[in-house]
Parts: sequence; structure tokens; C-alpha cells
Amino acid sequence: MLTVFRDRLDIGELRGVIETFDDGRVIHAGEDVPAIDEARLAAEVPAIGAAVTALVGDDERPAVVASAVEFILEGLHLSKRLNKDADHRGTRSTYRAR
Repeated sequence: MLTVFRDRLDIGELRGVIETFDDGRVIHAGEDVPAIDEARLAAEVPAIGAAVTALVGDDERPAVVASAVEFILEGLHLSKRLNKDADHRGTRSTYRAR
């Protein structure tokens, strides 16, 4: 996953996404979070929206955008830029600043 993340996105261009978390923001993702809620992040946080567009172009289907959001967050976690807590079932993750 990390290799694909690095191949698809430039970590330097994701600084704005990382800065989103500097003020204490926490983002929940996973099976029990509706795709429309995750997709809304792309509109609410311009840096996330720009990264999503780099991945999926103009495809605005909530499931596609939500998948891209989760890919970005997980890639930043694996790159040691964000912390991640997962529930015991593995169905929900919480991303926050390091």
C-alpha cells in the first residue's frame, strides 16, 4: 500500500492535508462511516479535495471519493505523518496529528 501511495502522490504536496490535523482535527473512516460523510471531507478541506482530484479526476461518486480519502489518510499514516487508532473489530479508524 505504501509503495502505491508513494507512486501516486507526492508527499510534499500533501502538506496541507497534514496541516489540517495540526489544530486538533480528528477524522473517522471505515465501514461504519457513510461514504457521503467521507466524501464531504473533500469539499470541506481543500487540501484533501486537491489530493482526491489527483487520484480520481472528476469522478464525484461518493464511494469513489471516500475510497480516495481513505487511501490518502492511510498513506499518510503509513508514511508516519498521521496517527491512526483502529477499533478492536477493525471496522473504524480514527486519524489524528502525530
